[in-house]
Amino acid sequence: MMKPILMKFIAAALLAVVSLPAQVRIEKTTWHGWPDAIILKNHVAAVVIVPSIGRVMNFSFLDKFHQPTEGPFWNNRMLDGKPVNPTAHDWLNFGGDKTWPELQAEWPTLQKRGWPPPAGFDASADTVEFDGSEVTLVTPVDAAYGIRASRIIRLDRFRPIMTIITSFEKVQGDPVKSGIWTITQLTSPDAVFVDSPAKSIFDNGYVNLGRAPLFDVTRDGDRVRLRRDVNRSTKMGTDGEWLLWTGTDTEGHKMSLRIDRIAANPADGEWPDKGCRLNVYTNPDRGGQPYVELEVMGPMQIMKVGDAATSSNRYTLFREHGDHK
Repeated sequence: MMKPILMKFIAAALLAVVSLPAQVRIEKTTWHGWPDAIILKNHVAAVVIVPSIGRVMNFSFLDKFHQPTEGPFWNNRMLDGKPVNPTAHDWLNFGGDKTWPELQAEWPTLQKRGWPPPAGFDASADTVEFDGSEVTLVTPVDAAYGIRASRIIRLDRFRPIMTIITSFEKVQGDPVKSGIWTITQLTSPDAVFVDSPAKSIFDNGYVNLGRAPLFDVTRDGDRVRLRRDVNRSTKMGTDGEWLLWTGTDTEGHKMSLRIDRIAANPADGEWPDKGCRLNVYTNPDRGGQPYVELEVMGPMQIMKVGDAATSSNRYTLFREHGDHK
């Protein structure tokens, strides 16, 4: 029989182990040809960040070897390891999660071209900063907007939850009207669900923002369900606060990713795209890029030197389908 003092010692040791705080680890590695990749890990999930292309490229569960799996984020494997090119006339669509300035309709006026997106936001290498277990990406100042963007990326210590805090800072040039637009490219889904409030400003709870008719779209209560059209690109928007992607991983397991707007500053203001707060773009199979974009829009404001805006989104992974509301 164990002596009481030994039993007390073992119990205390076990309690110490159980009560140890979970930690988020940071690892530096090569990811699909980019040697500067950074991985945030807890015991269940991982986030992969590539500063040299200014994107979060993966958010997934860990496999049995504690390595990132191929999660819902879409990556363009044709561009693996390629550098950004700020002077390119064609868009280098790497995939992943990024931020652009609103409104897209103003790009031709401000940057003297309609496409690709402004280079400081989309086609420049970011500097990277570390503060404990969080990573911050900082863009160069975009020449057209005079804005520098920063993104603080955090992974929950225990759960498969990532938070990204995006900030715009106006540092030079004339005043400009803009807002924070975050774009997450995801693999072809089973379906996408979009929040649509009961008192939506849109007659059907959503609005078609593209030229083609929307594919297989229905409103059910406080949400809109749609699927990707394999033949044509489509775009729709709502005035809601969350989006949900449902799909299947490479091993055939059902999974979901929900994106919630946590905060936007200012909370009120003029919203882009006919008043939309959320957009969903679906890409056709043409060109071998079957993906969708879940987009969180921000209120627009006139920004002059010294002004700043901030918006925060929460990304939550689930292993099974569901609305997870």
